[in-house]
Amino acid sequence: MTTAAETKTYTVKAVRFGGWWAIDVPEIKGVHTQARKLDNVEAMARDAIAVALDIAPDAFDVAVSTELDEATLRLVEDAQRTREEAARAQARAAAALAVSVEHMRVRGLTVRDTGRLLGLSHQRVAQVLTSRGSMKNAGGVSRKASKTVKDSTHASIDKRARPKR
Repeated sequence: MTTAAETKTYTVKAVRFGGWWAIDVPEIKGVHTQARKLDNVEAMARDAIAVALDIAPDAFDVAVSTELDEATLRLVEDAQRTREEAARAQARAAAALAVSVEHMRVRGLTVRDTGRLLGLSHQRVAQVLTSRGSMKNAGGVSRKASKTVKDSTHASIDKRARPKR
């Protein structure tokens, strides 16, 4: 039995040709096959390699390399880059939401008020608080610190609300 370090990896090239993917294994002369769908390329290549070398289909690894025309390649790369940017933006949005929800919780706003202010359901606000551990233990802020923030917020509101003498 071979170990992972000893397992040979064959790189196969898949090129779209008409309604098929033409598959070539450059490392083994004369090994070619085809597949209708890209997700079948690895299995077809694995079978062709196994038959050509008279070995078990699981005795080696296969790395699929697709060759695309320039226009398609640019579109694929642009789509991937845009998805990665969207994922980073989503992560930033989730972090900002968590900070906002926690900030409002520390200041004594209800989950319903917080949801209303943020355009979320109260259930979603509760989810955010639960995921940060805020529903039980003040989300990493001690109860004393939470009370101090509330007291200082109320004190500053009280000062502004007082009429001048």
